[in-house]
Amino acid sequence: MKSMYNLNNVLATAESVGEWDGQEELAAENVNKIYQAIYDAAPEEIDDTTLHEIMHSVWDDWGSEEELLTITDEQIQEYVQRVI
Repeated sequence: MKSMYNLNNVLATAESVGEWDGQEELAAENVNKIYQAIYDAAPEEIDDTTLHEIMHSVWDDWGSEEELLTITDEQIQEYVQRVI
């Protein structure tokens, strides 16, 4: 169940996102927006393993994309709809 998943385990920090040419805070903030949006959109009955896999794929999909720095709420919602 979603309520058993600890979102804090995946949230990024400026230190954990790697080098973003001085914009590490923004990269962390935006990836965390994606994580939060996925968590919010996930059905209550989703199992931990599935949610973990989806969360892990976020960094695979966005961790080296310059667009992470300029991602909009609309783009986040489109992404969430694709992965949930």
